[in-house]
Amino acid sequence: MTDDDESMSLDRVAREYTAPADRHPVPAMSMQDLPRGQHVTVAAPTGGWLVDVLAIWDGPFYDTGHPEYQVAPISEFGLHEIRGRRIAASQLWVYRAAGQSKHTSQIPEHDDLKWLARAGEDGTTPPIMRFRSAADLPSLSGARVWYFHDSRWLVAVALTEPHDSPGGFVVDVIEQPGYWAMVHGGPLPTNASVTTLPLHHLWIS
Repeated sequence: MTDDDESMSLDRVAREYTAPADRHPVPAMSMQDLPRGQHVTVAAPTGGWLVDVLAIWDGPFYDTGHPEYQVAPISEFGLHEIRGRRIAASQLWVYRAAGQSKHTSQIPEHDDLKWLARAGEDGTTPPIMRFRSAADLPSLSGARVWYFHDSRWLVAVALTEPHDSPGGFVVDVIEQPGYWAMVHGGPLPTNASVTTLPLHHLWIS
């Protein structure tokens, strides 16, 4: 099989699968109490956004007269010491799926200049998450990827580049708690394990 044949085969398989629905930022103030572990997005002090790298640790608290949450980097969950800080709920955003999963035929063809359409956005709200096949990335190791399991979309981190297997190209992934446990040199959570998934089942935002 030539490289072109492999590419066409991967494209064909990907078109037969579903992708996550676009995810839109929703103000936390418009939502009920957020649970521990809920990923949140906040504005970066230098401009821009810290997208889904913090999570709720505790709260809400009302001692200041307005709701606040203690948030911490997702990389610290599972550690003995959490460097949390309080942030007003009015500064937090939570991503929510807009509708059901999409068939891949609904995803526009890859366009290297698509970023130009977003260049004029005012930046007052976090960006919409739009998903593409992980096969579009030139490198996957360390990338956050989405996959469908048990009727829901899960987020993991790719540990390898795509490698060949009897069933096609696959990638080794681990969910984020296990990934960050390895980064910190600690023991893996009891429910953490490396999973090998087909490349065409993985999505990036």
